[in-house]
Amino acid sequence: AEPARRGGDGFRFFYVDWAKVVMDPQFYRHMILFTKTTLVDAKEKQAKRANAMLEFTKWSIDVIEEKMRNTPGMEEACSYSASGVLDLAFTKEHLGKLSTGVTIYNAEPAVKVSREQILDEMEPWLKHSVRAATLQGGRLQPSAARGVAARFTEQLARECTDDLGVKFHFNTPLESVTLEKGRIVALHTSGKTFEIDDRTEVVIAGGSWTPQLLAKLDLFCPMYPMKGYNLIAPNLGPAAQPRRVIVDDFVYIAPMSDELRITSVGEFAGWSTVPRPDIVEKLRDHALKLFPAEARPAIESAKPVCGLRPFTSDGLLILGRVGEVENLSVNTGPGFNGWKTALGAARLLAEEIVERPEEGERKTLEFDPKVFSPKGRVKSAPIFVALTLLLSPFF
Repeated sequence: AEPARRGGDGFRFFYVDWAKVVMDPQFYRHMILFTKTTLVDAKEKQAKRANAMLEFTKWSIDVIEEKMRNTPGMEEACSYSASGVLDLAFTKEHLGKLSTGVTIYNAEPAVKVSREQILDEMEPWLKHSVRAATLQGGRLQPSAARGVAARFTEQLARECTDDLGVKFHFNTPLESVTLEKGRIVALHTSGKTFEIDDRTEVVIAGGSWTPQLLAKLDLFCPMYPMKGYNLIAPNLGPAAQPRRVIVDDFVYIAPMSDELRITSVGEFAGWSTVPRPDIVEKLRDHALKLFPAEARPAIESAKPVCGLRPFTSDGLLILGRVGEVENLSVNTGPGFNGWKTALGAARLLAEEIVERPEEGERKTLEFDPKVFSPKGRVKSAPIFVALTLLLSPFF
């Protein structure tokens, strides 16, 4: 595996496991498109995409917070907290690069904080870190929020089954799709065949597995999974548990009510969710250098868990109707912002499918939902799909 990005102390963030991706056409096509959108496209076009995602994410966070407020017990169940995010700087150069006065999503404006404020008031446990002597200061985003995405989705699933009568079919892989006159009329799975009538929309919201599902229809999706690494430790107690999210270069440390999550690394390794021991140990060593000695046993025994982030080649959500199939919609991407965008994406898609609002009804939004459209991005590609099915170990 080759590193593609390195932190200030040598900690690597991006990896490519060439042994896994070398025979995968999907990876190469994704990287070609990614290179085009980041290096070739005009700066104005890149800025427009970035602004659309930022404004959409801010709006989507409002939707999530509204849901949290209106659902008794959900905030507690999801370990939801708006106690802020603290970026640490261990060099003067890094401290100088931390911007202030900006609003990160819907939080209060970020402010610089001194070394003394951090050690004496905000995070006293850092006094006992072996790196405390080099701490220069940091940046505080005072009301940025956090929560556990898995618990959030579990809450939504229970609401769907208990209140809305939704039935989930688990362990039911899609094997093939029947099309008639440009419409999906049947989904053939390992368990049964689902007939699709004229009133039903098929929505593929398969996260990182969306390209495999769309390949059943000879469609190419410009997305590739990036594997993220987590170490999950029990709550470290008052002597060492952070009070807010800590950002240490490329490492993100999120305290929850009953645990601590240490997250970093983006690895292109196909659809493998198996953690690599060498990467796990590098992440663990980095965390051990930050926390006091009291936390060592918990961090040394912290469980490594990997998940896949659906990374689109242009950084934008893929959301809406697929032009090649009349009754097919897609909801996937964009990567890091997964659950922050979940309810907003669902609301936009529901409006498109069911309510079909007129243009005037969306004028209050600070972004144009059309920028997320699959049209021109999800494409008919029977030859490419055939090649991918032949060569890729993941399709």
